[in-house]
Amino acid sequence: MLRSALHLLAAAGLTVTTATSADEATVRAAVKTMAPNAHIESIADAAIPGLSEVVFDGKVVYISQDGNYMIRGKVLDIANQVDLTEQRMVTLRKVELAKIGPERRIRFAAKNEKYRVTVFTDIDCGFCRKLHTEIAQYNDRGITVDYLFFPRAGIDSESFTKAVNVWCAADQRAALTDAKAGKTIENRTCTNPVADDYNLGKKIGVSGTPAIFTDSGEHVGGYLSAAAMLERLSSQKGQLLNLFGYALAFAPLLLSLWWHGMNRAGTLAGVIVGAATVLLWKYYGWTELYEIVPGVVFASISIVLVSLWTRKPGEDVLSAVDQVDREVRG
Repeated sequence: MLRSALHLLAAAGLTVTTATSADEATVRAAVKTMAPNAHIESIADAAIPGLSEVVFDGKVVYISQDGNYMIRGKVLDIANQVDLTEQRMVTLRKVELAKIGPERRIRFAAKNEKYRVTVFTDIDCGFCRKLHTEIAQYNDRGITVDYLFFPRAGIDSESFTKAVNVWCAADQRAALTDAKAGKTIENRTCTNPVADDYNLGKKIGVSGTPAIFTDSGEHVGGYLSAAAMLERLSSQKGQLLNLFGYALAFAPLLLSLWWHGMNRAGTLAGVIVGAATVLLWKYYGWTELYEIVPGVVFASISIVLVSLWTRKPGEDVLSAVDQVDREVRG
C-alpha cells in the first residue's frame, strides 16, 4: 500500500522546463525583428508544445520556436479553467508592484484595513476623479488606496506636470484631492517618481486609468464604486479560501484510497502544509501551475512522512478502513 501511495505522489510530480538555448536565440531574434527596442523580460516554454511564451514591454505573446509565427491573445487551460496568459501577467505585476515601497506611493489609508489596492491614476481622467470623490467610502469599508501616477498623455504632458506638482507639494494628499477637484496646484519641482510610475504602468500593461491592482497582482478593473470594490475584493478572498478547502479535502481523501497507514498526526500535518502551500503558491506565483495541484501534492507527502514517523492507527481502525475499502471496491 505504501508503495502505491509513493507511486501516486511521484506521478503527481511536475517538471518546469525552459526553452533551449537554440530556441531562445531564435525567438529573441524574432521579437527584435518586430520590435527592435523591445525589452524582453523572459522567454520560456509555453503550455502549448512548439510555442515559447515571451514577456516584453508589458505584454505576453506566444512565438513558434522556429521564429516564424506569433500569437497575441489568451491561452486557456480548459481542464482547469485557468487563463494562463492572465496568470502570467498576475505574476509579473505582483513582482513589479512589490518593488514599490510606501515612499513611492500617495496613500489614503483605511483605519481598519482589510484590503489594499494600488491605483494608477491620471489627474485629468474623469473616472479617476469620480473614484477619488469616494475615497472616504473606500476607507470606511476597510480599503486602503495607494496611488501611482500614469499620465495618459505621456511624459512631459500637462497631466505629467500636474502629477509632479502634486508630488512636490508639502501635503501630497491634500494637493492630489485639490488637483482632482480641478483646482490649480502651484508649480513645483523636486525629485519625483512620476516618470518611473508611468514606465512601470506601461511595463505591467496599463493602458487606461484608473487601473486598479491588488498586492497579489490581480487586475481588479477600472472605476468601481466603493461598494462594488469591496464585493470584488471579498469575492477574490473567497476564491482563495475555496482553494484551501480543496487542498485540505482532496489530499487525505485521495491518499486514504491507496494507503491505510494515515493517522491523526499525519492528517494534521497535511492540513497545515496543504493550506500553507496554496497560500504561498498563490501569493508568490511560482510557475503557472494551478495552486490546488502543489497543495495536494505537498499535503500528501506530509501525510505519508508524518504518519510513518508517528504512531500507526490501531488494529480496529485498520480493520474498519479495510472493510470500507472492500465495500467501495465492490
